[in-house]
Amino acid sequence: MKISDLKIGIRLGGAFAAVLALVAVMLVSALWQLNRIAEAKTVMADAALSVNLAQQWLRGIEGNAVRTRAKASSADPAEDAHYDAEMKKTSAGVSATQKRLEAMIDTGQGKALMDAVANQRSRYTGLRDEGFKRKAALGAGHPEVQAFFRDKVMPEVDKYVASVQAVVAYEESLSAEAQANIDALNVSARQVLTALGVSALAIGALFGWLLTRSITVPLGHAVGLARQVAAGDLTARIDVASRDEVGQLLAALKTMNDSLLKTVSAVRAGTETIVTASQEIASGNLDLSSRTEQQASSLEETASSMEELTGTVRQNADNARQANVLAKNASQIASHGGEVVSQVVSTMASINESSKKIGDIIAVIDGIAFQT
Repeated sequence: MKISDLKIGIRLGGAFAAVLALVAVMLVSALWQLNRIAEAKTVMADAALSVNLAQQWLRGIEGNAVRTRAKASSADPAEDAHYDAEMKKTSAGVSATQKRLEAMIDTGQGKALMDAVANQRSRYTGLRDEGFKRKAALGAGHPEVQAFFRDKVMPEVDKYVASVQAVVAYEESLSAEAQANIDALNVSARQVLTALGVSALAIGALFGWLLTRSITVPLGHAVGLARQVAAGDLTARIDVASRDEVGQLLAALKTMNDSLLKTVSAVRAGTETIVTASQEIASGNLDLSSRTEQQASSLEETASSMEELTGTVRQNADNARQANVLAKNASQIASHGGEVVSQVVSTMASINESSKKIGDIIAVIDGIAFQT
């Protein structure tokens, strides 16, 4: 099926659906990119929090390291009690920080670093407690006690600090990586959305141009044909190349044009018939006029014959009256029979001659009537 065979509504709906599909793809892509950016921001925020907690931990280590040195050199029980209380308080805070970091750090490398920190803390606190026991046994100023704290405890503090600093460095690297990932995602999102936007605009413009052309060109052709038919030109060739609304319009115009052509042809044939009949009527009128003139002449002859007939009839009536008189007087003039008979015979001969004339006149009238 050709695209031009589809209904205009279906084509419009398809074009809008395609554009909406591209918009939906843009929306999904944008949401996906935003989700990735949000995840990266979460990683960066967690890393920043981990760095902050680790730095707090470092401050706690440094504080307790100072207190450890001070207690190792102090001979005042009150100061020792103060240092012990402060160190316990700091150790409790460090333990809470350690638990939070262990719960937050979920990568393999991070867990390994946290295990190293925990081991180093245990080693450090163990040596510190052992040193305090030696101090309690030997005294604060004993050289062995001072050497133990200097050679055993304080190096472990440095190792402990280094292990926590390794966690800080790792979390800072995660934060930097997350920031770089966010920057890359922003660039990628702009590129993808720009590409999809340009594609949507290009495809929308292409669909709009094709759709407009598929509607306006056939409609313009249909308008031209309608004007041609309205001007009386029925010779236009109408080709129907689609089955959409415009194609149906062209098909209707073709049917109308064919019907008008048939009607005009029939009217033309009827006109020719009327012209022929008019010519025949004109010829008949001429013939009728000629015959009318002949009839007028015959009527004049008939009128003349009728006048003669009237005269003859009158004469016959007079003769009949005379014959009647003669018949009445026959008995009176019987004696004069021979003479009267001779007159009667003469009168009858005259009547016979008049009768012949009447027959001729009637024959003429019959001829005229036959011609009429």
